[in-house]
Amino acid sequence: MVRIGKREKEHQRKVASERVDVLLSLAEKFAKDRPERARRYVELAWEIAKKHRVRLGKRKRRFCRKCFTYWTAGTLRVRLVHNPYPMVVYRCLVCGEEYRFPYVREKKMRAKKS
Repeated sequence: MVRIGKREKEHQRKVASERVDVLLSLAEKFAKDRPERARRYVELAWEIAKKHRVRLGKRKRRFCRKCFTYWTAGTLRVRLVHNPYPMVVYRCLVCGEEYRFPYVREKKMRAKKS
């Protein structure tokens, strides 16, 4: 097995990040007309990000990580919940998976208290 240098690995990670961006923009473009194609683009972007350890950050909030559906108005339900602390709840209408994200304001307030 050939060892890859640090510079080469950084280059691969950069190229992978660019590919993920392109695939997610294509998924956004095809989400309404061809949802199956958009789902495949999201799945490819997820696999590339996992293989090259690319962090998705806020890009993760654009699709369901269980069924790889790119979220549009008809495939997503957004709710605000105020149980122990305020959060936004995304529910995929294709597979029913729920994702919870705390409010940014709440995170900042907690950081100031600590």
